[in-house]
Amino acid sequence: MDGAARARRMLEEGDLEGALRLCMSCPEDPDVLNVMGASLRGLGRYGEAAACFERSLRMDPRDRDAS
Repeated sequence: MDGAARARRMLEEGDLEGALRLCMSCPEDPDVLNVMGASLRGLGRYGEAAACFERSLRMDPRDRDAS
């Protein structure tokens, strides 16, 4: 299982901090940035979350998961 999938599973299980820590190891992947953004949003860190989603969209403008 790749890092994005592991982080997504942690996010779904409610481990926002763990997902965020895992995402920090690979911030150049749009999928990881989306999970990182969702984790940050869940932690109430909205500005940082928006920055992750925007960066993901710049990397892959067709990405429908970047919310």
